[in-house]
Amino acid sequence: MLQVVRILSQLWKKPIVIEMGRIVTGADDPVVLYVNGGITQVTAYGDGETIDIAVGNCLDRFARVLTLSNDPNPGYNTEQSLSRSYYTTRPTQP
Repeated sequence: MLQVVRILSQLWKKPIVIEMGRIVTGADDPVVLYVNGGITQVTAYGDGETIDIAVGNCLDRFARVLTLSNDPNPGYNTEQSLSRSYYTTRPTQP
């Protein structure tokens, strides 16, 4: 879908604007987590084009970088590895 939006944007010479993220956060270049049924994507805008990746694909790539096993699946192994990590400490709520 984002490919179609990008092509139409170029044909009509109109910018792609992720307005909801800008309105809600006040950010100039928000990163948006799009969740709709079976589709979950992380979407951003940078260097003149949209950048997007499915969350499952992101977890698979991250697992490969960490050289985690694919058995039973990369997402599960990433979650298990990070749950034992120093970096999973969450900040306390005020």
